[in-house]
Amino acid sequence: MVVLSLAIASGACSRDAGSTESGSAGPALSTGTDKGAMADLQASADWLKPRCRWLETSAHMLFYAQDTAVLMAARDLGYADVVQVGTGNRTGTPEPAWSVALTDAGRAESAKCGPGSFRSVTFGVPVSTRRYLSGKRTGAPDRYNPNRTMFEVDFEWTPTAAGNQVKYVLTSHMAVEQGLATARVAMLYGDRLANRGVNGWAVEAIHDSRFTARRP
Repeated sequence: MVVLSLAIASGACSRDAGSTESGSAGPALSTGTDKGAMADLQASADWLKPRCRWLETSAHMLFYAQDTAVLMAARDLGYADVVQVGTGNRTGTPEPAWSVALTDAGRAESAKCGPGSFRSVTFGVPVSTRRYLSGKRTGAPDRYNPNRTMFEVDFEWTPTAAGNQVKYVLTSHMAVEQGLATARVAMLYGDRLANRGVNGWAVEAIHDSRFTARRP
């Protein structure tokens, strides 16, 4: 009986040790190639979405100076029919009032921006897009989510036609994104992802981690 008890105890210890070893090893990591990830990133809606400035359609509206610059760019590019319909006074100085109606071209451009607000009169004017330069994996995939991988991506903000028209006018929070920048990009890999690209990768989030180096 003593010998049998020792054998059982020995077997239990052996199984416990094996369980600890397999537990510390963690789940098997699953991921695709970096080249495939960067190709799927560049083709994704998240990457292609431009930076936009927002306006509203109206039969009679006053705009601040920087918004007016964007409005005039939208008019010049055929995105909106803009007509002065009188004047208004918010600050003690008369200023023009505008009628603004979106054109088909403007609706197509605004669609690239996505919804700006719950208001149906809001529309976006794209001012800058991303141009990919390079990307690299920052480390091993997340062991708790083997399908998530982080990449550091260098790119350039490139002004659109509207952005080029207003980039010397817009300042502060309205300034047009331009120049070199870096983003940390979280990507998922797997065949069950609804929005995956042709290489099996899907963009989970893009975090701009370095301020844009604005050009003069």
